[in-house]
Amino acid sequence: MERSFDNDNQEDEQEEEVEVQSQGRDTDESGKYFLELGLLFLFIGNNLVQTLLQNQIIKQSCTYLGYNQSICDIINLNENSTKDIEEKIQPYVANIDMITTLFHTITPAILSLFLGNWSDLYGRKKILCSTFLGYTLTLTLFAAVCFYSENIQSLSPWFYVYCYIPATVAGGWPSLLTAALCYITDTVHLSARSRRLTIIELIIFLGVLIGTFFCSSILALTDAPTVFIIASVLAMFGFLVITFFVDESIPSNDVSTIEKAKNLFSPVIIVNLFKTCFKRRAFKGRRILLLLILILALIVFTFNGNSTVGYLFVREKFSWNLKQNNQFESYSIVCSLLGSVFGFAILKKVFKFSDISLTCLALFCYSLDSFLKAFATETWEMYAITSVTLFKILGSPMIRTLMSTIIPHDEIGKIFSITTSFEALSTFAASPLYAFVYKSTLTTFAGCFFLITAGVNIVNLFIAFYIAYLKKIRESLINPYEQIENN
Repeated sequence: MERSFDNDNQEDEQEEEVEVQSQGRDTDESGKYFLELGLLFLFIGNNLVQTLLQNQIIKQSCTYLGYNQSICDIINLNENSTKDIEEKIQPYVANIDMITTLFHTITPAILSLFLGNWSDLYGRKKILCSTFLGYTLTLTLFAAVCFYSENIQSLSPWFYVYCYIPATVAGGWPSLLTAALCYITDTVHLSARSRRLTIIELIIFLGVLIGTFFCSSILALTDAPTVFIIASVLAMFGFLVITFFVDESIPSNDVSTIEKAKNLFSPVIIVNLFKTCFKRRAFKGRRILLLLILILALIVFTFNGNSTVGYLFVREKFSWNLKQNNQFESYSIVCSLLGSVFGFAILKKVFKFSDISLTCLALFCYSLDSFLKAFATETWEMYAITSVTLFKILGSPMIRTLMSTIIPHDEIGKIFSITTSFEALSTFAASPLYAFVYKSTLTTFAGCFFLITAGVNIVNLFIAFYIAYLKKIRESLINPYEQIENN
């Protein structure tokens, strides 16, 4: 009798898995790109100020630590005559970057655990609107602090950390990304989902490209406060697009606002999240899902680690100023965009590369890119390395597509929220680790932190190979059920 009950359970799990393979909306709303348009405005605005923000932190740290204003103006241009002073300032700046990253990571990661599950019940649009508004307010505060420091009196660089409070309490990037990914999964048929998730990834990098490319030009024509004001206006445009043109993807219910607020921070949510994440799934589903989450978390770990000290590295190693750094970042993003388009349109569509194959290719390129940059000594080497590792951003959208084919639709919010939370929390370890390694090797081997990135992605590559093996077993087990269904 007990054996019969187990078999019934297994059959239910198998039917659930077959249902997952064929899930998707009857109506494909892939022609409506208002979500992507809003995200593009926000990402352009946010990335318009990112490198400039670090430049302002360096400049205000210089003044805050007691150096003459004229010296700090020169150091902002990264002149060789102030190299000794900058080496004293950079550890202080690295500490600010580390605290900023941790503050803007831990709280949003925790909130995302609640908001993802909450959005399954009450809607994605509410989360999208709140996060867009949070970033709009944060960029506006950046503009206010920068204006005061430039025109009235130089403030402590730690004020920029406080500016992150609105974006942080609104859920930050983890909640924004969770809501966007869930919205795509809600509204787009499975056959078009890979394309739309790749577009989301491309939108992120396109925002970085446009923001970094125009930052120096706008700064040359105006001043730093104006750049921050333009960024906040762009974020506001994104907020308005989401508010007025993006429809809710979850059917409305009659629950009162008070009841929704009570359910937001229910401890039951966390229990259900982890039960959903770790529950048994047929056809190796649980093992594949957990390994995919691990790879995503490690990718974000290395990405955020590199971002923490990347600009400091190129200033120290190659004496780049803001404009030179932005030119290189723009070139890197163009290469990544071309790699993504070529990888999706040619390798996937024409040569029929699987999602896991493209993931392996991306991880190999990312590891090679980091290893070679660790030993780069000339500017042209950085450009050459970036040119030959252009597939390195393909991994994330392919992994998310794989995840969406394993989990049922009513679990999408839970799984994506716990995934983005794990990704965000990986920064908790990455930021202090990379900052510590960089400060310790600044005068001996400044590119040492790149070796951490290379090593982690080699580990990721072996995990991806194992997933490919498990996926082959999974497909061999599912196929008989598909044949029976077709007959």
